[in-house]
Amino acid sequence: MPCGTLLDSVPCRKALLNADRLDLQAPDRRALDEVVFDVLGLTVGEREAVYEAVVNLVRARLEKAQSV
Repeated sequence: MPCGTLLDSVPCRKALLNADRLDLQAPDRRALDEVVFDVLGLTVGEREAVYEAVVNLVRARLEKAQSV
C-alpha cells in the first residue's frame, strides 16, 4: 500500500487528530525508542532532534488535514 494511501486511511487520520494527546514520554515508548536509537548509534542531541522532527511533522500534518 503506498505511503500516502496509508496515511490517509481512517485509523491514521484518527491517530493524527489525536496526536496532540500522544504521550512521547510514556516509559514503554521511551524504552523502545532507546533500543532503536542505540542500534542506530544516535547521540543524545540526535535523539532529541528526532523527537523535535516528529513533533514538527505531526503538527504540519494536522495543519494540512485542517485545511482540506
